[in-house]
Amino acid sequence: MSTAGALQAIDASLDYLSRIVSAQKNSSHLDFDRLLIAYLETRRQLAKSFRELASLVLVKASERINEARADIEGHMRSEFGGIVPDRLLEVRGYATVHALLLEYLASHRGEPVAASRLRVLVGDQVHTERRVRELRDLGFPVTWKRVAGEDQYVLETADPDLDQAARSQLALNIRADKHLSKDARGSFLELTRR
Repeated sequence: MSTAGALQAIDASLDYLSRIVSAQKNSSHLDFDRLLIAYLETRRQLAKSFRELASLVLVKASERINEARADIEGHMRSEFGGIVPDRLLEVRGYATVHALLLEYLASHRGEPVAASRLRVLVGDQVHTERRVRELRDLGFPVTWKRVAGEDQYVLETADPDLDQAARSQLALNIRADKHLSKDARGSFLELTRR
């Protein structure tokens, strides 16, 4: 989809809701369920369209997160290679949602960004705030504060702390690995605490 197509979809969704509301204003009987269904459908379509628009506008999103992943993996190999199994020296996960959130926060570096804005970027997903906090495991210094009753997130710098990220990723991988003995898990986790 193009930017124009996403904007057209947004316009069509709003037009749809506007027509339903107008019909209800002119009716002698308010059909609340019809309004509710129209609102929910519009909200769903708007969330989808805004997510597509965000993907188009924040085109460098995957570049920034992929570069961070590669740098972190390189740092993990240099710090822990030959000490822990190679399968533990990978950055796993961090999909498109993380990439979009990171890119948007990076474009507003040092500024508080409302959680409600971040949710719009990813199609109103429920766990948006968790995905923002997970960026910390990639070494990005994301802070949180509450302003005027709303959660706000600030990315201090777009450069990840590779040492912190390598230790976080290794710890996550160690905890998730079902093939490690209890002793190996404990000694490997100790490496991440130094």
